[in-house]
Amino acid sequence: MEQPTSSETRLANDTAAEEEQGVSTTRPERKRRSRAEEAHTSPRVRMDPFTLRFHEPLEREFADEYFERTLKEVRTAILLGAFLYTVFGLVDAVVAPDHLRELLIIRFAIVVPLIGGCFAFSYTAAFRRHRDWAVSGIILIAGLGLVAMIRIISPPANDLYYAGLLLAMMFITLTRLSLPHAVILSALLTTLYLGVSLWLGRAEPAFILFNAVILASTMVIVFLANYYIERYARTNFLQRRVIQQRTQELEDKNVELMVKNQMLAESRAENLRTARRSELIFSALSEALPGTVLDDKYRLDEKIGSGNFGTVYRGEHMLLHHPVAIKVFRPAVGNTALESLDRFRLEGISACRINHPNAVTVLDFDVSAGSLAYLVMELLEGCSLADELHRLGKFSAARTAQVATSVCDVLAEAHGAGIVHRDIKPSNVFLHR
Repeated sequence: MEQPTSSETRLANDTAAEEEQGVSTTRPERKRRSRAEEAHTSPRVRMDPFTLRFHEPLEREFADEYFERTLKEVRTAILLGAFLYTVFGLVDAVVAPDHLRELLIIRFAIVVPLIGGCFAFSYTAAFRRHRDWAVSGIILIAGLGLVAMIRIISPPANDLYYAGLLLAMMFITLTRLSLPHAVILSALLTTLYLGVSLWLGRAEPAFILFNAVILASTMVIVFLANYYIERYARTNFLQRRVIQQRTQELEDKNVELMVKNQMLAESRAENLRTARRSELIFSALSEALPGTVLDDKYRLDEKIGSGNFGTVYRGEHMLLHHPVAIKVFRPAVGNTALESLDRFRLEGISACRINHPNAVTVLDFDVSAGSLAYLVMELLEGCSLADELHRLGKFSAARTAQVATSVCDVLAEAHGAGIVHRDIKPSNVFLHR
C-alpha cells in the first residue's frame, strides 16, 4: 500500500508530479546532397560529346559490360552478313554471267571465309580487345569486294551493285561498332565507291552524284543510329550503376541495422537479467531493512507499501521521536538509473510545492551513507481508495462526491503550480483517518 496524503482523502505521490521543463526547439536541418557524392553516382557523368567515351576506369568498366551484353547480337549480325553475301552469289549468275568466275572468287574465296574467320575469332579471349577492329575489317573487306565487282562488271549491270554498299553500312549499326569506327568506316566506303566510279568514268555524272547523295544520307543515318544507340547504352549503364550503388548502400545499411538490432537485443536481454537480479537483491534488501538507521536520524520499522520507485516503511525521527513514512528508492539498471533517481528526487520537490490539506507533506530527502536514496513524508493512517472499494463494493452518492471533490481540489492546486500527476487511479488515492 502506497504511503500518501493528509486529511481524509489524499493523493499518493508515488508517480506524482512532473517537473517543470523548458521546451527547446531546434531549427530543422536542411538535407543537402554533396556535390562529390552526386558526381560519383549521378547518371550525368562527364561524357565526351563526340566519342561518347568516359574517363578511365569507368570507360573500361562500360566496355566490358557492353561487350558481354552485345556479343550475341554481334555474332548474329556476322552470320547474317555471311548468309546475305552468299545468297547474292545467285544474283551474280543472272546479272553478270560473263564475270561469274571472278565474282564467285571474291565472294567465296575471299569475303565469306574471312567473315567465317571473324565469327570463329569471336569465341576467343582476344576478341574482347579487338572486336571493333575485327568487325570493321570484315565490313571493309566486304565493301571492297563490292567495289571490285563494280570495277569488274560492265555497265549498266555494275550500277546495281552500289546497293550492296548500303547493306554494308547497315551492318555497321547491326554489329554495334563504336562511334569512331562507325564514322570512319562509313566515310571510307562512300569514298571508295566515289573513287572507283570516277576512275572508271563509265557512269553518267548525274547517276554518280545521285548514288553519292544516297550513300552520304545513309552515312548520316548510320552515324545518328550508332550515336544514339551507344548514347542510350551508356546512359543505361550509368543508371544501372547508380541502382547497384544505391542497392549496395541499402544492403550495407540493412546489415548495419541488423547488427545494431542484435546488439540492442543483447543489451536489452542483459538489462532484463540485471533488472531481475536487482529486483531480487532489492526484495531481499527491503525485507532486511526494518531496524536500519539512516544517517543517524531515521529508523526504519515495518514495511507498509511499495510503489514504482521504491518501498515505503513506517519509521521514526529518532531525535524528535516523531512517526514518519520513509520511501526508500528502488535502484534502476542501465542508462535509466540516473534518470530514475532524478525523477525520485523531483517527486519530492513537486510534492513540496503543493500546499494543500489533501496533499502529502514531504519532510526530507537525502542519500544515506550506504547509498540508499530516501524520501521522508508524514505518516498517514488509513487505506487506499482501491482497497476501500474492494471491501465495500461501491460508495454511496454522497461518499463518492466527497472523495471526488477532495481529489479535484488537490489536483487543481497541483495544476496551478504547473504540476501534472499523470497517474490518477484508486490505488493512488489514500483515505486518511
